[in-house]
Amino acid sequence: MHGLPQYFAHSMKQHLQYRWIHFTASSSAKAGSESSRGNNSRPQGPSAREEVEGDYLHDILLQHASYELTYDRSLVKSKMVRYSTRSTVGKFVCSTCTTRNPMMWVSGVVCTELWFCLGTNRCRTLLHSQKCKRCNQYAEPGVDRGNYVHKVVRALDRWKGLRKPERPFSRNYVRTGPHDSGRCHGCLKGVCNVNARESDGNDD
Repeated sequence: MHGLPQYFAHSMKQHLQYRWIHFTASSSAKAGSESSRGNNSRPQGPSAREEVEGDYLHDILLQHASYELTYDRSLVKSKMVRYSTRSTVGKFVCSTCTTRNPMMWVSGVVCTELWFCLGTNRCRTLLHSQKCKRCNQYAEPGVDRGNYVHKVVRALDRWKGLRKPERPFSRNYVRTGPHDSGRCHGCLKGVCNVNARESDGNDD
């Protein structure tokens, strides 16, 4: 684990208070090309994907952003589309391991790609899975609602000129352990910023 919030690192009791939101097939069906609602169920079956579209989390962003947003899966980096990566807090539960004690782990570095078109207020996020140490299969992340909203809305506000640039690391974040780059799909894809300091002005 790496870069977990200070309050998260303090105690397991606070860990249990996190509101994890996982992708499900039913939420994908509702999403379409625009947005969908998240829920707290785990994806079923062994075929976890390497990366998950964030459209099922879009309604949460709408509740906290001070402007209209539309989710667009087709966004890619261009002159009109800003791009960055963020590390969000997530919990992984391997759906491939079928033992009585399924593999579960928490990471402060869930690689999250973010695109935003300033002219149309369209946005897109992509969350990357991590491999289970037991079976070496990918597990999809369940993100912490508050942390996800904080990271994404803060970046969007910065791009819209509603927030001033901040120092790379918030004082609320501490290094709690090494990030396993060999099991992070974002690292394997070359987009995870675990080795680079995050900043609201980071467009690379």
